[in-house]
Amino acid sequence: MKALTVTIAIIAVYIAYQQYKTIKNNLRLGLFDKRFKVYKGLQKLIAIIENNQTIELEFKEIIKFRRLSVDGRFLFDDEIQEYLDTVYKKALRLRAVNRRYQPLPLGEERSKLVIEEAEFLDWFTKQFEQSDKFDKYLKFKEEKTIVDEVIEQIVNPIIAMIRKVVKKIWE
Repeated sequence: MKALTVTIAIIAVYIAYQQYKTIKNNLRLGLFDKRFKVYKGLQKLIAIIENNQTIELEFKEIIKFRRLSVDGRFLFDDEIQEYLDTVYKKALRLRAVNRRYQPLPLGEERSKLVIEEAEFLDWFTKQFEQSDKFDKYLKFKEEKTIVDEVIEQIVNPIIAMIRKVVKKIWE
């Protein structure tokens, strides 16, 4: 009777451990999905700007990106959030510069604005190379915490015992 109680307790611990791992992976997947949405929004905005060199950048595209990137402060560290804010501000400025020079006649003021627009376009073109900033947030690798290590030190011997008990039962 005592052996049965111990066996049931061991099995319960094993099941609890498996549930812990499942919940942890589901949380990581949910976080990945949210981070990936922000990353894809960034890539979409950059692609729109890069593919449309005359920059008839729609304000709604910038706002879509802003809505996504605002959540970044909960999903990324300060460096990434500052980068997302910079992209947003530069996109707004690019749109404003483009809107300002369009109606102007040829001349010094228009030339300055066209040069400024070209600098922004160049900056945005280089941003595809910056996507590696997001690597540590988007790679789905197993990261063990101290809690995981402690749990494994406790649970692994229990799992070994369960295997021995099951093996004896089936022999």
